Amino acid sequence: MPHHRLRDLAAKYGPIMHLKLGEVSNIVVTSPEIAYEVMKTHDANFANRPECLFAKLFAYNATDIEFSPCGEYWRQLRKICTMELLSSKRVQSFRSIREDEMSKMVKTICESEGSIVNLSEMVTLTTYGITGRVAIGKRSTNQKVLISTIEEAILLSGELWVTDMFPSTRMIQLMRDDCWWWRNNIKCCGVGDGRNDEET
Repeated sequence: MPHHRLRDLAAKYGPIMHLKLGEVSNIVVTSPEIAYEVMKTHDANFANRPECLFAKLFAYNATDIEFSPCGEYWRQLRKICTMELLSSKRVQSFRSIREDEMSKMVKTICESEGSIVNLSEMVTLTTYGITGRVAIGKRSTNQKVLISTIEEAILLSGELWVTDMFPSTRMIQLMRDDCWWWRNNIKCCGVGDGRNDEET
């Protein structure tokens, strides 16, 4: 396990280490006292997220709230998100959407009496249905494709990519014809196609 290996290295080299993974320098902190200094006392100096190929390709050059660097732009995104999506007033304004989607799910379950129901899939569809209606005003007609693509992206976003350890090789990755990011970013943008299909 990686954290066990880091523990062993810390026992040999001390509670703060410089570790170079490929071309990228990393500072490893293993003591609670130093971790407090990093995470609390000097958190602003360590707040930036590491650059990764996933964020550049799948999050529009890392410009969304999850991947954008800490700074004025990110603070504005957080402010907009809080005011327009997460405030009590806004959450309550989406209540009718939540109730409608939940009613549809319950109705589907009732109509499936006597047969096997994939509850996990239904809850996922309902959750994405609520999210889609809140974000763009209606469900996507390509919802299952969108969900499967997003779920795959979530899994891949947590993987360690060679291009993130060797940034100089990113151009080679981008030149590959089978690059997952290009194919599936287009597929995810299909939510827009879904809107167009409904409008026409």
